[in-house]
Amino acid sequence: GFRLGTSGTATSRDLEAAEESDNSLPDEEGPPEIVDGEAREGDVKFIDVQNAAACGSAELVPNLAEGEQALREALPLAEVLDEVALDFVAPLIALFGNGWTRCFYSRNWLCRVAALTHLSATMGLRLEELTEADGQNGNRRKAGPATSPHALGELLDGAMRAVHEGLGDQNVRVYAEACLSVTAVVPAFCGTVDGRLLVAHLAPLLRQLCARMGDSKE
Repeated sequence: GFRLGTSGTATSRDLEAAEESDNSLPDEEGPPEIVDGEAREGDVKFIDVQNAAACGSAELVPNLAEGEQALREALPLAEVLDEVALDFVAPLIALFGNGWTRCFYSRNWLCRVAALTHLSATMGLRLEELTEADGQNGNRRKAGPATSPHALGELLDGAMRAVHEGLGDQNVRVYAEACLSVTAVVPAFCGTVDGRLLVAHLAPLLRQLCARMGDSKE
């Protein structure tokens, strides 16, 4: 698929030295330590997916303030969207805004991470707003994705598209953030949308993850 600028460059004050995409994992040395239901080994964190999903992965999801701050700090680093790509990114702009989309397709990997962090932090609120709008006798809000009669499906499509593209990012930090976004996006839609629709979205993500995990460079 068409993906804008995935060769990010680190220019933030947060970096003392340039960190390139290191697609390698540390060698395993014995079984990981189990801490609070999670396996830890060095800097690698293994999540109990079943329990995390059951709990809504609340401990993994950034709060709204963190998401807003991450996006706000990344915006000055994000490039203006290329006019030739506006049609391609239009659905994401309609859902998440121009600023978010600029960050998500920025050449700077820090901006892409911030966009995914913001997606995770705001997903619950977006779904809550849609639910409230649907409950008001069909009276939808004047602004935002809730104006669409297929708002829930559009939000699911946009969120899963972002996660899917994030999982395909060659920068390991962006990839890792996309993996965390799965734990925020998927549980949020469980019980909200038709299970078959959710499975249809999950199938390509699982194939993508399996393929990438089987890559000897990962």
